[in-house]
This record gives sequence, C-alpha cells and structure tokens, in this order.
Amino acid sequence: MMLKFFKQSLPQVIVVIILLAIIMWGQSIINNLNYPFYFDSIQMPFYEKLVTWLSNNLLLGKIVTLVAMLSVGLYLLHINTKHIVIKQRTYLPAFLYFILTSSLLPLQQVNPAVFASILIIFSLDHILSIYHKENVLDNLFRAGFYIAIASLFYAPAIFYFIAVIFSIASIRTFNFREWFAALFGLIAPWFFYFLYQYIVNNDLSATYRILSQNLFTEVNYDHNSFLIYAFLTYCFIVFIVSGFFLINSIATQKINVRKYHGVFFWFNLVTIAIIIFVPSVSIEIAYIGIIPITFHFAHYFTNSTRRFWPEFLFITLLGFLVLMQFYTV
Repeated sequence: MMLKFFKQSLPQVIVVIILLAIIMWGQSIINNLNYPFYFDSIQMPFYEKLVTWLSNNLLLGKIVTLVAMLSVGLYLLHINTKHIVIKQRTYLPAFLYFILTSSLLPLQQVNPAVFASILIIFSLDHILSIYHKENVLDNLFRAGFYIAIASLFYAPAIFYFIAVIFSIASIRTFNFREWFAALFGLIAPWFFYFLYQYIVNNDLSATYRILSQNLFTEVNYDHNSFLIYAFLTYCFIVFIVSGFFLINSIATQKINVRKYHGVFFWFNLVTIAIIIFVPSVSIEIAYIGIIPITFHFAHYFTNSTRRFWPEFLFITLLGFLVLMQFYTV
C-alpha cells in the first residue's frame, strides 16, 4: 500500500520523497521551460535584487527555486516535530507540499512567492510557539518581522499579518504589549525601506507606488488548462473530505493541537481572501497557501482508520501528479 509506505518515518522514505520532487522538476529544468507572469516586470524590491542576480542563468534560477521549495517542505517536518501537530511522526507534510507545489509546471521557475513562503513558515512557527509560553514578545515581533520581509519579496504576503492577529487572539488573552510587538515587527522593515527611499532617492511616494502596483495590477493569467482545473478541483475535494474528518476528530485532540489547527484556519481564510480580492494574485500563491493545507491533509491520511477511501484518495492524488507532468500551455 502506497499510503502506508509514505506514512512511515524511515530514512528511505524521505530520500524517496526528495528524489520524487527533483524528478518532477526534471522536465522544467532539462527543457528550460519558462512561463510569463506579472512579477517578471512588476517586482517588489527584495525580489528585484534576487532576480537581477539570477537573470543571466535560467538553470541556476530553477535550482535555487527548487532548493527553496525543498527547504519549506523539510521545515514543515521540523514544525511537526517541535509542536507535535500530528501525533505520529510522519514525512507526509513534506511529501504533500512537494507534490502539490511541484505539480504546477508554471511554478517551477523563479517567483517571489516561493521565497516569501520561507519567511511565512518562520512566522507560522513563532505563532505556534506562543501557546503556553509566558514571555512571547520576541516570538510575536519575529512573526510580524518575517511577514514584513516576505512582503518585500511578494506584496500579497503582507495580508497574512491579519492571520497573525487572529491567531494571537485565538491562542492568548488580549495583551496590548503582545499585539504591539507583532505590529512593531511588521512596521520596522517597511520603515527602513521608506527611509531608504526618502534619503537615497528623495521619493516619499515610492513605497506606496510599489505596493499599489504589486497588489492592484490586473493580471490576465493564461496558463490554465482543463488538466489544471481538474487537479485543483480534486485537491478541493480532498480538502473537503479531510476537513470533515478534522471537524469530527478535533474534539479528541489535545488543546494545543486544536489551537494549532485554529491558526491554520486563519491562514487558510486569509489565503482565500487574497485570491478573491487582490487582482495581482495568480497560482504562485500556492507556495504559501499550501503550507497549512499540508497539515490538514496529513492529519486525515495519517489518522483515518478507514482502509479504502484514504488509500483511494492518496493514489488518485499521485495519479494526478503523473498526469500533470504532461501539462502544456
């Protein structure tokens, strides 16, 4: 049984998972596939610097992006070990992150969301760390700080600060100093960027202009195909199935695990809001939005006692993984 194999925490499983992710990127790397996105011409300052460094070597850009994606997946395992979101030790969160993001071939290239996702997961780690901890000011400052740095790569990431605020409210009683620490962490990087624009470029409106362009530029995304729609529809079905399972089983989980899934709920809700209301967003947000969903799916595949449906849904997901390698624009 394939699900049984990938649920294990044996060293050979993580090796197979990483090799599978690299193989999935093979077509994109070998054929130098590249797809146009709005962020090729409209860029946030940190991403602009990164692209300038990578602009002369498409292969290096893909390798750096692949390493960034693998880093996020492996950090999910660190979070699960540290906070015990899923009771069993499993590599499923990393596996699910790898296959869900790598299945979309247009995302197998340099893009701001994959680098923002590294910082978002750092922020998420600090939010989960505030449960049952007395002095959390440093964690909250860092959570806000990482969101701000992520937004300097990928502008829509700034809205995840809303998820941070609601997560704090759901985990802890109101404390003005704690909320201010998170807000100060968010403001600090942007304040220094504003100061840079004012002193070096003598342009007070540059910060507003850059944010506005990156958030509200209308995007005509033309990489859609029936296969992508079918894949996303299937992922939504798995999300609904695993969601009902989570609702039915959450009462049996420890309080900290309930709190953690509450945090994931707020991050999922903000992702949905960003997709609906931010005109510049396209499928690149998957690198961020899939982070909490991996725990959502892994909880179902790991804890469900049924034999047929989890295995069927998992194998079908792998089937889509194979089909998506034949994606063409």
